[in-house]
Amino acid sequence: MDGFYESNVTVSAACPTGCAICISATRCVLCSLNYFLNLNFSCLASCPERFFKNTLTGKCSSCPSDCLTCDSKQNCLSCSPSDFRTLQSNRCVPVDGYYDNLTQVCAKFSSICATCTSLSVCKSCVSGYYLRNDSKCYTSCLASTFADNSTLSCKSCPSTCSNCINSTYCTVCVSKNYLRLDNMCYSTCLVRYYPDDNKLTCNICPYDCYTCSNDGTCISCNALEDYR
Repeated sequence: MDGFYESNVTVSAACPTGCAICISATRCVLCSLNYFLNLNFSCLASCPERFFKNTLTGKCSSCPSDCLTCDSKQNCLSCSPSDFRTLQSNRCVPVDGYYDNLTQVCAKFSSICATCTSLSVCKSCVSGYYLRNDSKCYTSCLASTFADNSTLSCKSCPSTCSNCINSTYCTVCVSKNYLRLDNMCYSTCLVRYYPDDNKLTCNICPYDCYTCSNDGTCISCNALEDYR
């Protein structure tokens, strides 16, 4: 039952609908059963958007900032398209091209980022760009890394390579490693090849040598195969 308040006339006036206790015609302090106190001190049967019915306090309590509507456990029930959010697992997450800046409306990120966590931190890149270790997108990768088109990211070359095309194709080796015919870098060369310390490649020995020095002088021969 709605209450009454003392007016400036001799007869007490009734509180607004839904008020159990009020101090004026427009200011409730306690609501009746199944009504909830709103921020403007009115009692409502349903709370407005971005608020939920708090049965413990009898008030309309704020939803989390990402929700348009929510339940008493503060799970999102719906999202606002104008916030650039969509419902996913009880949360209103950013739509493509936007990131959660911990406010109601998501912020738009750089056009070369496919996904990101802030204006300066990309998680993935759009086609034609590659994610480097600094969490930014570039058209190329740095030395010792290669552009992986499957993930649109810069991946590290094998540890013995200073430059590479992919994880199995080195073009330049790091010091004390040598490029073999399989396009990988090794600390030694195979027999019939010698290490070239200037080019960091494995060069072929003269035809009669099994092993040789870098000036082409034979060090050993292979009697079983070459009869030398």
